[in-house]
Amino acid sequence: MATTAVLGRFDKLDAIASGGFGVVYRARDRRSGEIVAIKCIRSYRNGVGGVVDRSDFDREVTALEACSGHLGIVQPRAHGRCKDSGEAVLVMEFVGPTLRQVMRRERRGRSPRSELEQLSEILDVLGANDIKEWIGYNGQRLPEGCGSGSFLRCLFPCPAEAEITHRPPLSEAGFEVLSGLLRCNPEKRLSPAQALRHRWFKESDSASLRHRRR
Repeated sequence: MATTAVLGRFDKLDAIASGGFGVVYRARDRRSGEIVAIKCIRSYRNGVGGVVDRSDFDREVTALEACSGHLGIVQPRAHGRCKDSGEAVLVMEFVGPTLRQVMRRERRGRSPRSELEQLSEILDVLGANDIKEWIGYNGQRLPEGCGSGSFLRCLFPCPAEAEITHRPPLSEAGFEVLSGLLRCNPEKRLSPAQALRHRWFKESDSASLRHRRR
C-alpha cells in the first residue's frame, strides 16, 4: 500500500520518539478510533540517485505478520512504502506508556540507584552461575547476596502453577525463548533471529495462550 494511503487513514496526535532512522508518532485510526503507533522511516539516496532504505523494513513487517495474533507481541495494523521518496511507514498497536515514562514514574520518591545496585537486582533474578561460565568473565567480584541459580521461572511459572501463584503463565517452550534471550552469558544467549525460529512461535494453541484466553 502507498505511504500516502496509509497515513491518510490516521490522525497524528504527537511524537513519541525520534532517532537516526525516523520518528514514531502516537495517532488515532479514523475508522475505528483506536490509538496506534506510527513508525515513519527516513530514507536517503545513494551515489547513483537510487533510494535506499535505512532499515530492514521489509524484514520487520514480515516478522510482525508472522507473529500476528500472538498475545505477547505488538500487532501490526498497516504498512506502506513510497516508491519515489523511499519513505516507509509501519503502523502498530499502541502499547504505552513509553520506557521513559515508566522510568520517570519509578524514580519518583526514590533515590537514584547505582549501577552496582541495578546489577545486583538483575543477578538476583537471573543467577550468577551463567555469567561465571562466560569466557569473558575475569573473576571480578559480583554483588553480595546474589544467588547462584536463576529465579526467573518463579516469576513466569507454567500455567498449572500460575493458577496458584497468580503470576503471568508461560509454557515450557515460551520459557525457553525468554530465558534464552536473557542469558547473562552472551555466548549462550539467543539472538533475535534464533528466537523467531523457535517452536514457540509455531504453537498457536500453546498452554500459556489457552490459559490467557479463559
